[in-house]
Amino acid sequence: MNLGLEKLLGLFETKEGTFIQHTDLSRSNSNFSIPNCLNELLMNQTKEYDESTLRGYLGEYCSRELISNYLLKNLGGVREIDVLALNRNGYAIGSRGKRVLKASNDNNIVLIEKQNGRVDNKFGFRVISEVDGLFCIVSREGKKRKKEFVIVESKTGSLGLNFKHVYSNILKPYSQMLQSPLHYVVLDFRDKLFNDRGRKILKSERRDDFYSPLMSLIAQEVNSKISVGFLDFPFSKQEFFSEVNRGLEIQKGNNLIKAGRIVEDTGEITLNIGGEVRKGVFIPENDPRYLSLIS
Repeated sequence: MNLGLEKLLGLFETKEGTFIQHTDLSRSNSNFSIPNCLNELLMNQTKEYDESTLRGYLGEYCSRELISNYLLKNLGGVREIDVLALNRNGYAIGSRGKRVLKASNDNNIVLIEKQNGRVDNKFGFRVISEVDGLFCIVSREGKKRKKEFVIVESKTGSLGLNFKHVYSNILKPYSQMLQSPLHYVVLDFRDKLFNDRGRKILKSERRDDFYSPLMSLIAQEVNSKISVGFLDFPFSKQEFFSEVNRGLEIQKGNNLIKAGRIVEDTGEITLNIGGEVRKGVFIPENDPRYLSLIS
């Protein structure tokens, strides 16, 4: 690995069985804002979200933004290095045999397996695995170009990680397809990853149930170029869930005012609720509902 990403994103073993994370995402994300992520997510909303879906999508969006900003801050523009997000436009990223790695319609990355020679027909493939983001770091040394990849996984709910699934259905096939060093990074709330105070020491249950057995499988590979890391969100669980609730309220408002009309100069709208016309509801321009009302 030539870019040192395993040091930027990975864990440090200070003594046997004790793993510490030194990276602080807040230092490279001074302009990051959960409300901005929520607004962008709702601006591009194509379907109504329930609480679980909105929480998942917001966690994924935040994770991609945080990792993108972190990589650009530490690597972008240094030694002719480019940071490329690969989770857009539905493009195929790699393939091997009947399997294809591609961006999905919801900005995630899916590994799919062809069935009967078809890929995009819903009856023509099955999803092997899905991750929340994939970044390609391209460095140039003269005419030579080297690539490393960062796989992003966010966790905001109660579902855990299965080390066998991650190894067999993500890391191993990605490594075979991309033929480059990989860095698998999990983002979650601090209290689920690290000790409560002081240094960010990986919790024993996360170490014993996931990290150590996964690293043992990786170590069995000849010339393995895979690192694994954990990063904590630079916001609390309470802040995050407060924004999820705000998003649900905005969505509820969207449903209410679909038939409304807006006066562009003032942001005032008129609503017909149960046959009664009501005026004076103010929607600011930075509210995700504004553009939908004037379009």
